[in-house]
Amino acid sequence: MTDSIRILSFHADPGHGWLAAPIDEIREAKLSISGYSYINRDEGMAYLEEDCDAMVFINHLKKNNVPFTISETHINEDHPIRSYEYWPEEWNPKSDVQQWFDDHVEVVQIG
Repeated sequence: MTDSIRILSFHADPGHGWLAAPIDEIREAKLSISGYSYINRDEGMAYLEEDCDAMVFINHLKKNNVPFTISETHINEDHPIRSYEYWPEEWNPKSDVQQWFDDHVEVVQIG
């Protein structure tokens, strides 16, 4: 039986590019994404900036032996993706140290 090849969409404008990926998949995999990526909640998609975040997702696919190819579209003006909401920092997984502090340390405001 042949595995199906997943087709990923890459969107670009003259200044930058983004790889589209499902928000739920990114969050379930506990991938950490920068604030330079965008989301569209209505579509359920994240648009991962090309310099770092796209590779985080691609490496996740490779680690899980998911075959893929990338289809690219380019427009010659600012892409509408630039108007989307930024990836929320609170969606990123906490490090073990951050989780320990959250579980064991109470922050008290003085003054």
